Amino acid sequence: MNRRSFLSAGAAMTLSPVVFHDELKRLAAAAMTVRIVQFAANGRSLGVKAVEKIRKTEDEWRKQLSPEQYGVTRLKGTERAFTELEVGGSWGKLESALKS
Repeated sequence: MNRRSFLSAGAAMTLSPVVFHDELKRLAAAAMTVRIVQFAANGRSLGVKAVEKIRKTEDEWRKQLSPEQYGVTRLKGTERAFTELEVGGSWGKLESALKS
């Protein structure tokens, strides 16, 4: 290793904590915001917007959401499949529409 390589490596090691710290700060700030697509009441897209990420404890989510909402949104559950079709409401309408 020559003197220039040795000095360059030393300078890089000295600066790396500063660069690393700045990168950590940037990543932490990015983790506090999320990008969403905002829509008007008529369904027209208003574009992408950065908003502050909502942080709540699981107890706070349970208090705010119904048990079904909590299961779907926080526990990655799903709604019951074919709920309307089981009772015949939409299924009968679909069959008659296909026959005509």
